Amino acid sequence: MRRRSVDVLHRRLRVSESLAEVGGTLTFGPTKSHAVRMLPVPPTLLRALEDHLEALDADPDALLFTSARGLPIRYSRFRPTVWVPIIEELSLPPAGLHALRHSAAARMIQAGWSAKAVQVSLGHANAAFTLAVYAHLFEDDLDALAESLEATSGGTQGVRALR
Repeated sequence: MRRRSVDVLHRRLRVSESLAEVGGTLTFGPTKSHAVRMLPVPPTLLRALEDHLEALDADPDALLFTSARGLPIRYSRFRPTVWVPIIEELSLPPAGLHALRHSAAARMIQAGWSAKAVQVSLGHANAAFTLAVYAHLFEDDLDALAESLEATSGGTQGVRALR
């Protein structure tokens, strides 16, 4: 992402390009779906991004995150030097970086986002695909559903009406 990808006023990240590493060469290009999407930024993350932006070059094309030498971060280096050590430090089972996307999507759904909002955030062509891949039933979902049904049915009054 570039500096211009951050819309502080509207608390959004604009995803409009990707960086691919093919044969050791980095190439900027459109996203996989060729679609531009806007992602909401929680207030705490926005504050951290604002602090980070202050330390960045003012050029709108400046990369948000770079290597220690100011170059784009290569997946081929990030995974073994950053990702794997963090997974091991946290005593988590081995997982690919894509696990973050999967976790984020599942949490969006658990937080009550509409299927359409999750679909758009992930850049999928349709919500049915998004739900098929990412909508897991969390253990507490059935309990929450029961509580919701209780609240909307009138509780014990609704049960008395059935007798």
